[in-house]
Amino acid sequence: MASTDLAEVFSKIGLAEKTVTETLQNKKLSAVLYECIQEVCVIGFKPHADQADVANGCEKSKGTLVYDVATKLPAALQTHRKMLLTYIGDGRISNAVQLNAALDFLKRRKDAEFATKDFEAAAGVGMVCSY
Repeated sequence: MASTDLAEVFSKIGLAEKTVTETLQNKKLSAVLYECIQEVCVIGFKPHADQADVANGCEKSKGTLVYDVATKLPAALQTHRKMLLTYIGDGRISNAVQLNAALDFLKRRKDAEFATKDFEAAAGVGMVCSY
C-alpha cells in the first residue's frame, strides 16, 4: 500500500499528524499497525456507523489503543494480538490503563496458558471508572 494511502488510514483511526509521519518512516511499524487495523475490522469491530472496513477508521480512543498494541506488544506475545484487538474492538478494553494491565499480565504469563477470567480480572474488564 502506498504511504499516502497508509497516512489516510492511520489518520482515520485518530492518530495525530506527527504520529502518522513518524509511523510512516518505520516500514515495519507501518506494516504491523496496518495489520492490526485490518484485524480489528475483520473481527467485527464497527468503526463508524455500520461499516467495518479499514477505509472508515474509528474513534480516536480505540485507534490509540490499536496503535499501542502495534507498538507495545512484544514479538514473543504476538499470538495474543487478535485477542487484545477483540477486547479493544468490542469495548471490553477501553483505555490505556486497562491495556497496560493486560500487557503486563501477558508478559508475566509469557506463552503459558491462562484462564480468561484471570486475564479479564487483571485487565479490569467489566470495571467502570469515573473521574
